[in-house]
Amino acid sequence: MYGIESEKTFINELTAEPTLCGTEYFATLLQIKGRRSVVGATVLYDGGIPVGVKSDWGVEGLDGSFHLGESSTIPVSDKDGGLTELSRRALVELNECQEAIGAVGGAVLNMSNNPLIARTQENVDRYSIPRPHSYAREVRGWDHSATIDASTQNSPSTSVSSFEAADAMNVILGLGSAFVALYANSPFYQGSVSGVQETRLRMWKQYFGSSTVPGDKYLFSAPPRPFRTLREYFTWIYDAPRSLYFVTDSPKPGTTEVPVVIDEEPSVMAFARSEAMAGKTYPDNQSIIVRPKLHHIERNQFMQFYGARLRFAFTDGGVPPSEFLSAMEGKSTEVEQFMDDTTDYMYIEGRDPGTNFADAMFADTAPEAAASMYISPSALQAGLIANTTGSRKILDQFDWDTLVGLREEAIRSGMEAEYKGAKVKHLVELALEAAAEGIGVDNHWMLEYPLHVLRTGVNGAARALTKYEGTREATTAARIRTVLLASKAIPGASLLR
Repeated sequence: MYGIESEKTFINELTAEPTLCGTEYFATLLQIKGRRSVVGATVLYDGGIPVGVKSDWGVEGLDGSFHLGESSTIPVSDKDGGLTELSRRALVELNECQEAIGAVGGAVLNMSNNPLIARTQENVDRYSIPRPHSYAREVRGWDHSATIDASTQNSPSTSVSSFEAADAMNVILGLGSAFVALYANSPFYQGSVSGVQETRLRMWKQYFGSSTVPGDKYLFSAPPRPFRTLREYFTWIYDAPRSLYFVTDSPKPGTTEVPVVIDEEPSVMAFARSEAMAGKTYPDNQSIIVRPKLHHIERNQFMQFYGARLRFAFTDGGVPPSEFLSAMEGKSTEVEQFMDDTTDYMYIEGRDPGTNFADAMFADTAPEAAASMYISPSALQAGLIANTTGSRKILDQFDWDTLVGLREEAIRSGMEAEYKGAKVKHLVELALEAAAEGIGVDNHWMLEYPLHVLRTGVNGAARALTKYEGTREATTAARIRTVLLASKAIPGASLLR
């Protein structure tokens, strides 16, 4: 199964300032889907505010702010067309978003942030979906201004079995520098040239830096070593020094659930091992005793922001946590077997590729690469996971600390990154060879964009900087604005094969 969760920045087509998605945008999007006879299309609301359109293909919505779109495409199996069908659906839905935002004078930006937006509380108040309370902000102390510049990613989802999940995580985390270098696309920041090709990935230090929970500083850090088993992965994300988020009675997110903040900020594992712990409801601060349930473990899986994370859903939330804990105390593949027995699905969510869309200039100069740009992160990740044997051979050529350090250098220098003698260009070359073997000949066209970046050494950030050098406006901010206006995504329909 293959899916995409793709974020996109909406800008005014004349000024490059944020364009906000309101009632008119979602009404237009619903009408467009109606013309396509989409099954089950309906508007989603948050506190009476329209925030998305749901259909049988997924959800076109918002990621917390009115200028930051998020497309969550329902996974497609190989039987239903696999990556080829996923690419078609993603481009059709991109085109629908472009048509809807165009009706209100907006466009989709080919960049993984909007550098004209300052990261301030004033802009958080201006652009964020209003919510009366925010546990993350009010209790945890997370700084939402760090993401208000619409930092965006093209996040591929690739199904894995529980028995291959640890290896798959190692591959995607270990080769993170290749994904960063290929898809870096945010060289500007708050009206200036940042000196960093993927400024987007620097947001986490600000986002979690003011947290009141000491363990939150580890949420965007690399694991110290590769995982030998899922037991090691779950120990990494669920045990100290990391801390539990909040818990609820509901196995699935919903607007009526009551969050409970557990006293003393235990780790997920410490809470799961307990008979019960005291906590307080949020936001009304009522004392309550909570007994751990399996869905508390499931719903904390998102608390990992480095590179990639494992996503899953338990079939039966009534299974006692003691069975998970018993598996965690084993010596072999007990956790893999437990997850295989108790989950509906499991997949790897990649988080390193920055958003890239084909703009007019790039499509004119490299049409085949432009056609593959949107689907290529999914194809690259799927190929590496399908060819785990070949991918592991790449990892075996480097020590783990070198791979982690090379990713940090790729954030700064893109395709020119080097660390302890390792060059990201070489790693990209090896990764593309392994991925091509994994996805098969019929899908090789999907790798044309990363192959183009490898051949030229020029990624989205480098192309944006070249545009910037060709501008003549009086101020840096004005020159960046010109770059943004020249970087509007072309219609997704024009890229359909």
